[in-house]
Parts: sequence; C-alpha cells; structure tokens
Amino acid sequence: MKLRVQRKITAQDLKSPIAITGLPGIANVGKISVESLISALGAKKLFDIYTDDLPPQVLVSKGINHVYKTSLYLYESKESEPHDLLLLIGDYQPPSSTGVFSYVDYMLNHFTSLGVISVLSLAAYEQNFEAYFDRFPEDPRIYVSGSSLEFIKEVTGESENVITMNEGLITGANGLFPAWANEYYNLPSMCIMGETMSIIKFDFWAARSVLSVIKKYLGLVDLDLHIFDEEVEGVKDFIKWAKTEIDKKGLSSRTRPPTDHYIG
Repeated sequence: MKLRVQRKITAQDLKSPIAITGLPGIANVGKISVESLISALGAKKLFDIYTDDLPPQVLVSKGINHVYKTSLYLYESKESEPHDLLLLIGDYQPPSSTGVFSYVDYMLNHFTSLGVISVLSLAAYEQNFEAYFDRFPEDPRIYVSGSSLEFIKEVTGESENVITMNEGLITGANGLFPAWANEYYNLPSMCIMGETMSIIKFDFWAARSVLSVIKKYLGLVDLDLHIFDEEVEGVKDFIKWAKTEIDKKGLSSRTRPPTDHYIG
C-alpha cells in the first residue's frame, strides 16, 4: 500500500480522536454517511491510500481520470466538542479476503498511532422486500453490533429505533473494521447499520438515520440533517415505485438469503 500525504499530524495534535469509517457497500449507506460528515463539518484531507488489491480500473469524471483509492480526513472539533474525528472514505472496498484483512489492519495501525480511542463503522443492513415494505413509510431502523453491550448503549442511548443484532454475519471491510479493532487492538468499537434494500443505489434515507445516531452521540451541532431532505424524498418515491412494480409482477424475496447473512 502507498500513501500520498497532504498533511502530517501526530497523536499529540489530536483531541481524543474517534475513527469513523464508511466504505462503499449495499446502497452506499456508509459511504454517503461519512462523505456527508466530511462535507458538512469541513473536514480536511490527511492522505490518500492506494492498494493493488483494488480493481485495475480508472474512474473518469468530466474528462479527468484517477485510479481507485481511499482517503482519510480530519475534523478538528470545536472547543465544546469532546472528540476530533478521523473520517475514512473510498471509491471501492478490496474485493479479496486477503485484501480486506490487510487493508483493515493497515488502517487500524495508523489509527492507533494517532491515538484513536474508539472506532465506529457506518454501513447498511439489507432487508428483504416483505420486511422492508411492511414498515414503509416509517423511518429506517438502525441495527448495531459492537465490542460490548455497554459501549453500544453509550453510543446509541435508549432509542427505540435502534436494534442490537442477536446473531448473523456482517461482510466486508465495514464489518471487519470494528471487530478487528476490538479483538486485535483492544479498541471499543461498533458497527452502525441503516436499514435498506439492495435495489436502492444511494440510500440517503438510511444514511440520515445513521447520522442521527452519530450527531446525538458526538454532539455535532453543525451537522444539519435537513441537507438530505430532497434526496430522501427521492428515495421514498423510488421505494413507492419499486413496491408497485414488485407487487404487479408478483415477485418475492422468499428465495433470497436470510437478512442477517448479507450486510455491508
């Protein structure tokens, strides 16, 4: 892996930093959430990370190309806020098991060298059609798992919209980050997942639910969740259309894997 550093910092420069990760996954919930934090809080880039385990493809936007990468940003907290934030986003997750483990451990090494005190991973919880449509139009729920029930309660409080997973599997880097942080680096950690469906490409509705937990826990007064209002209405319109089409065609999710077995 290679770094392209834009700003050098040390642990002494930071105030009780918390790392928050959100790489692309189902409905891009984690990526949207962390990108929104970076934009809303005015976080500054520290460095880009390049790894040869990402696809050998080039992204092109308005004639300009670049290879897949991930990037780490820093939000320097206000005096009234207790934590600086290290925010990790990316164009892609490593597709191989070896690549995911290597990448996650590489980044956690950096986090610990910068004095990170806990790790929060933002991701998606995929529901089947029936379970999702049965609740619509209620706000997406939040599913969580973490290093301890005490830490989960500390982060989420007593919200009725938060459900602690009893069992299941969480796949990919967004799932591995908190588990590896806890088991190998002894860091309090947690995966915070917004309820969604895989047919939604960019689920701003689920991302807003995830960020409502983050905003309350970290006391981020400058994080205005109304910035999602227009996109959320677009997601709701798509869900209404999808439900109509699925009902019309008599499709079912009964043949799909159980919900707990694919989350990202």
